[in-house]
Amino acid sequence: MTNPTKLTRRSLLAGVASGGPSRYPIFAHRDASRTRRQHGEQAASRIHAHLDYMGASMKMSRASIEAALRFKPLFEKYCPHLLEEIQGLAEGARIALDEAIR
Repeated sequence: MTNPTKLTRRSLLAGVASGGPSRYPIFAHRDASRTRRQHGEQAASRIHAHLDYMGASMKMSRASIEAALRFKPLFEKYCPHLLEEIQGLAEGARIALDEAIR
C-alpha cells in the first residue's frame, strides 16, 4: 500500500503555476475590497451547478430554500464575517441570499 502525496498549499500552487491539473480551482482577484464579489463572479458556474444539483438530488422546494434565512440572525450574532462572505459570493454569482445560505 502506498501513501498518497500530501497536498500542501505550496504543492497545489506549484501544480497550478506549472499548468498541471488542479482538483480545486484557484480564483484570482484584483482588488481586496471586491474579493468576495469577485470570487462569486469567478465561481458562478460552479455555484449555479451546485444549486441545481442540490435542488434535483434533494428535491428542495422554493419554500425550503427560503427557510434557510432563519439562520441569518445566528450568522449576524455569532459570525458576521461569514455572513459577509456569503453575501459577497451571492452578489457575485447573482443568486439570492437564501440560496447562498442553504
